[in-house]
Order: sequence, then C-alpha cells, then structure tokens
Amino acid sequence: MRLIDLLTRERTTTSLGGASKPEVLRHLAELLCEDQPSLSTERVLKALSDREELASTGIGSGVGVPHGRVEALDEVVVALAVHQSGVDFSAPDGRATGIFFAVLAPADRPGVHLKVLARISRLVRAEQFRESLRAAADQDALLEAVRGAELGIG
Repeated sequence: MRLIDLLTRERTTTSLGGASKPEVLRHLAELLCEDQPSLSTERVLKALSDREELASTGIGSGVGVPHGRVEALDEVVVALAVHQSGVDFSAPDGRATGIFFAVLAPADRPGVHLKVLARISRLVRAEQFRESLRAAADQDALLEAVRGAELGIG
C-alpha cells in the first residue's frame, strides 16, 4: 500500500491554519472532508479528538499523525498538511509540530489503519523527507515529495 495512492491534491496544503491543537484538528478534519461528501467535519473532528484524548499523536521531530476510525467509510482517507510555524501538539520531544498526516480509516478495518500508520512512520523517520515537506511551495510539491520518498523506500 502506497501513501501516494491515498493522498489527493484536495487533501494537501502547505498553509494549515490554527494556533492550538483543537484548531489544527478542526482544520485537518475540514481537509479530510474536502473531497469526501459522505463525511461531515464534525464527525471527523470527533474521531480525531477522541483519539487525541487517549494520547497525543504528536510523534516528535515536528510530525503529528492524528488519526481515527469512522463508521460507513469504505476506504482509508489521508490528508497531508504543513503548518508553517508549528504548534504545540504535546509531542514527546517537546518540539512544535508542523507536519501533519491525518488518517481516517473504516471502523471495521483496523488492519488497514495500522498499515497506513506504519507506512507514515517509516517515511517520516528520514530527516530529508521531513525537510522536503517543510520546504514544499505548494500541494504538487508535497505530493512529489511523498512520491519520491516512497520510491526510495520501496
């Protein structure tokens, strides 16, 4: 499963808004719903917020991976967003979080959810990849960075 196949231009941005974790989660929920008419922002926000209450999805190195599962979703939906100044996302290293991969998965397919999270985790380990995301000028550059990184790890 390739991450690039789960992303769309509509669900990427280099100018994520929000000055706090709740505001960023709302913007990510809106982004996840951008090309998904069957999803509501409020429903997605609840899924992301409920998961965030369990433990922060800020994983360190400036990366956050908010995720959740929702009923009646047929496939995994992924959004990629860069917040230019970063926000406090309660990451274990205490650094501001500025790169976000938001993931929604069908409630009845936890295995797919875990595979996507593992794929993201593997990609973001590379500092060069994180830097290419931070430096991306637009949505196309974000997608190209993901495509290039995936070619590098197979």
